[in-house]
Amino acid sequence: MTQGELCMLKAKGQNNKIIPILLGILICGVFYFLPVPEAMERCAAEAGSDGLTAMRVLGAILLAIVWWIGGVFPHWVTTITMLLLWVVLGQVPFTKAFSSYTSTTVWLVIGAFCLAAAVTKTGLFHRITLGMIRVFSPNFAGQTLALLVVGTLCAPLIPSAAAKAVLGATLAQKTADAMLYPARSRERCGLFMAAFIGFCISTPAFMSGSVFTYSMYGALSPQSQASISWLSWLVAMLPWLLMVLAGSYVLIILTASPPKGSVRITREYAREEYAKLGQMRGEEKKALFLLVAAVLLWVLQDVVHIDAAVTAMAAAILCFVWRLLEEKEISTAVPWALVLHIGGVINLGTILPAVGLDRWIQELVLPLFRNMSTPVEAIAATFVLVLAVRAVMVSQNAVVVMMVALLSPVMAVTGVSEWGIGLVILATGSCWLLPFQNTVFISAMACTEGTLTHGQTLKYAVFYELCSLFAFLISIPYWRWLGIVT
Repeated sequence: MTQGELCMLKAKGQNNKIIPILLGILICGVFYFLPVPEAMERCAAEAGSDGLTAMRVLGAILLAIVWWIGGVFPHWVTTITMLLLWVVLGQVPFTKAFSSYTSTTVWLVIGAFCLAAAVTKTGLFHRITLGMIRVFSPNFAGQTLALLVVGTLCAPLIPSAAAKAVLGATLAQKTADAMLYPARSRERCGLFMAAFIGFCISTPAFMSGSVFTYSMYGALSPQSQASISWLSWLVAMLPWLLMVLAGSYVLIILTASPPKGSVRITREYAREEYAKLGQMRGEEKKALFLLVAAVLLWVLQDVVHIDAAVTAMAAAILCFVWRLLEEKEISTAVPWALVLHIGGVINLGTILPAVGLDRWIQELVLPLFRNMSTPVEAIAATFVLVLAVRAVMVSQNAVVVMMVALLSPVMAVTGVSEWGIGLVILATGSCWLLPFQNTVFISAMACTEGTLTHGQTLKYAVFYELCSLFAFLISIPYWRWLGIVT
């Protein structure tokens, strides 16, 4: 490609961004000057605010949504712009607009990422992974099960979805290479999907699973947050997790198993790879101690009464005290752009009720669901709406927070709590039906170096969504027993 062609492509990309930039500004400007609807004025007054503030806050939110969809700026830049517009145009105090950065969710994310970086840096994660892999049978079925199980066990330990995607995909590729599976073969695709589902798709079952779970948790009301612990989250999602894992395993075995007599990976290969690591070093032992202690405190949060954020930050401090991480590494250990983005979008769940927009939106949307009265209808409707939004909105973080804020008040009339709706939104939003739709999936596919295509994975994407929906529907009696559904 010539220099001229590169310049033309760059200019075309910039031109494609101009439209959403101008559209966002136009929408924000229109909402600044439009008269306030009577219903919005009334809802704002009931919330202790005024209609003008609500109108301008809504304009800033719509600008952010357009810019998120258009991908015109990094997500955190758009998020901070939205918060600043609340202050400048919406008459929201600065301390209130940016108050979410003091939330426990933000500090939980920071601490968890520091711990994850230490576990990865010391080589402990690689040791754990290889140790688990060598336990399973060396044939295709055994290694598929290994990738699913190991991935699921690692899912709550490393909050970076992209990091897990790369680690899982790389492990699957190495396994496929050892078993001499050719490029774009069904066997290689099967191993890849086992790793992706285990390491990445299982994360909605764990409170510490990814930045997306933290975002969903942060979007909930303080009352809901207070009733949720790491263990209660897992307990609520167990039926979904078991069904997705079991269903995916059966599908992979049925569609991707090699013919009888094909190449098997040997146990000696797994043992040799593990032996190369040598004896566990001192820093690995320290990282293991911190990891086990943090997980135990998260699981026993209701018993020990120590907030998950406190545990995460204490572990992060010890990472630096014990020199598992150097001071300069905090810039790479924590994805600060994501922290800024998450901290900002979390405040949607606070500002919307504060200015009465949640009530106003509820009044607008509720007639569409007038005939809905059961949890089955609420979950099915949420499933369809999330898939529709994710078809055009790439940012899963933004979708999760926005949909929780908008749908949970509406669906509450059916007896499903905002936490329950949030879990449905979280799991459904993990889709990879379209090639551009899931950045985590894109990261994993990049590790395959062209040996797989998106088309090969499509049947697994369709199956995941259908299986996920079915799992939530049959979980309704179980959720009613847990109090998530009334």
